[in-house]
Amino acid sequence: MSTRCKKCILPDTFPGVKLDRKGICNYCNTNAYACNWNSRTGNMSSGFSNPEEARNDFFALIERLRKREDSYNCILELSGGKDSVYMLHQLVEMRLRPLAVTIDNGFINQAALENSKYAAKKLGVDHIIVSPAVAEDIIEKSLKNLPRGVFTRFFICTNCICLTWSVLIKEAINRGIPAVFIALTPIERFMGYYEVPEELITGKGFMPDTPSNNSIFDRAEESYFFNPKNFPGAEFPRVIFPYHITGYPGSPEKVKKEVLKLELTPSGKVRTETTNCPLTKFMPYIDIFKDSYYTWEDRWSEKVRRKETSKLKALTAMATVRALIRLRLLWRKEKKYCMKKLNLSSEELKRLRG
Repeated sequence: MSTRCKKCILPDTFPGVKLDRKGICNYCNTNAYACNWNSRTGNMSSGFSNPEEARNDFFALIERLRKREDSYNCILELSGGKDSVYMLHQLVEMRLRPLAVTIDNGFINQAALENSKYAAKKLGVDHIIVSPAVAEDIIEKSLKNLPRGVFTRFFICTNCICLTWSVLIKEAINRGIPAVFIALTPIERFMGYYEVPEELITGKGFMPDTPSNNSIFDRAEESYFFNPKNFPGAEFPRVIFPYHITGYPGSPEKVKKEVLKLELTPSGKVRTETTNCPLTKFMPYIDIFKDSYYTWEDRWSEKVRRKETSKLKALTAMATVRALIRLRLLWRKEKKYCMKKLNLSSEELKRLRG
């Protein structure tokens, strides 16, 4: 039976969570979603001393990019969700010349793909779709080699993100583009706050996580990941998360309304539920049975901390998802689709649940 944090309702069964004697979790005690200014390591790190310094750097970067005479002065990862679509609009408003890049990992939502094509065309932005040949194999191997005690989402999504960002940074290197923008929201933190530290890009690069440092991928698959050693003498682009320091433009609902108002999607499908990767709805079929927590409990708890929702609403929403998943009544289509794509049998699914 799990015990929940008295402040943010995060359960102690969630990976990395510890409660103190007062029943408060380490996320609340350490303000885990706050940036570690002047730090160069960890998901919450930043090489800047304060938010204002980071903002000044961002707008100075924008000015430098405007002065470049290249066909493209930046790359935007255009996933097709409301956040990346709206950021594409913002970059155009800033008088930049972005190349929009959509990564098809074999699990891209059709609505998201349509949004990407439509938004880029409407805004007059060149758009390419890259489909790494090994993407589905990498996701399948990540799932089937999930280490014990490791959070399903952290392992699978980390390797998928590393592959995606590897494509982006290689595209930037090959085209001589100095900046890659990614539309992570303020509560989405991965490999840094505001930007991926230069030390990481020039050090490990975006090589995948593997159990006990034993690679689960063959050489051909690993070659798709970005390893700086394979690019001697190359100038590496900066990888920037603008929403971290410019401020997210209101609530998700406000961003959705802005995207719809600007008519940047063909069908009005901009809600997260309609554009997210189907794996986000499949992974709870592992976590809820294995560890009794919902895959996205940390996101709900952060909404509680930010007072974007109440404890009761968050608990009710998550309890509803858990109950429907246990009854096999929710996201059945996505589950069936993912299991087929991943060549995952019912017996293998049981094994993953432990």
